[in-house]
Amino acid sequence: MLCIVSMPSLKGLLGFTLIELMVTLAILAILLTVGIPSYRQLVETNAISASGNDLYASLQLARSEAISREEAVRVTPTGGDWTTGWNVVVVASSKILDQYLLGANGVTITPLGALSSNDVTYSATGRSTTAYNAAQDYFDVVSDAARRCVVMSTTGRPFVTKEDECP
Repeated sequence: MLCIVSMPSLKGLLGFTLIELMVTLAILAILLTVGIPSYRQLVETNAISASGNDLYASLQLARSEAISREEAVRVTPTGGDWTTGWNVVVVASSKILDQYLLGANGVTITPLGALSSNDVTYSATGRSTTAYNAAQDYFDVVSDAARRCVVMSTTGRPFVTKEDECP
């Protein structure tokens, strides 16, 4: 008895052809080339916003604690450099209320004007012990992608501005 076995054709097999795979990889490469620089800028912009907002929050905390404790509270840079971080400290007892350490995220914080004295102290009334000028006294928070400013009002109330609104 003669048995004939038929071979299935290659057209009936499921899978990808080499051409389909190459086209898919080419499209993926184009999308990554366009998307990665935008993603990098997004990450850097978020890092600058977070650092500026964290500094603002620490200044607000110091002001609030000075009022509620009825004693002076100071925000001072870690190791004399704002870029590495800062501490919120009760002046009389040297008790650290809050500590913020800035990671290696490419953000640089530079105090300008009267802020270059390296600390911000709030009295028991919540006013700054230094009269600031908003046009000159601010923290410049900078990275390669963006810039924010934490500006001090004449009473010491901080507020955050975007790059085009910096003094």
